[in-house]
Amino acid sequence: DNKMRDMQKELGIESENICVFCGSMYSDKRLDFLVESCRLLRQLVPDFHMIFMGDGPLQQFVSDFCANYPWMHYVGPKFGNERAPYLKIAKAMLMPGLVGLVIIDSFVAGIPLFTTDIPLHSPEIYYLENNENGIMTENNAKVYAQAIAYYLKSPEKQDLLKKGCAKSAKLYTIDNMVNNFASGIVS
Repeated sequence: DNKMRDMQKELGIESENICVFCGSMYSDKRLDFLVESCRLLRQLVPDFHMIFMGDGPLQQFVSDFCANYPWMHYVGPKFGNERAPYLKIAKAMLMPGLVGLVIIDSFVAGIPLFTTDIPLHSPEIYYLENNENGIMTENNAKVYAQAIAYYLKSPEKQDLLKKGCAKSAKLYTIDNMVNNFASGIVS
């Protein structure tokens, strides 16, 4: 895992309390809410670090914000295997806005997804079992930050949710989804 350590060193991260955002950067992803939540979270977990992966119309907003906070890191768009090292060092995936297929990445990577209860989500949100394989909080930045802080400070909670992710990763494979979709159409 020297590669992980090198990457962390390159980013200036000496902490284990790392979270990640991975996806398109547009308004439905609620990046303003996420940035505000990260600021609140940093007060609760002083060694918290946030990594942003992706691009889109709000990429400049995110990279400008990260430039002002040494504990926030914008690494640009990453695809496929390029994502793996970032997901490997992260303890959670933060996605307060629209959740789509990224929830499958969260299961496969074994890092629970934290989102909010909003009407924007894609159908994949039904894969999230609150407090089992991820967390859905009320739509409030302070409550969202507190839920993440509790998770980062609780090895038991981390263990529970990571086990839930592993179970869901076996259940929600792309093959299973395609088969279910095909059988739905046939019937």
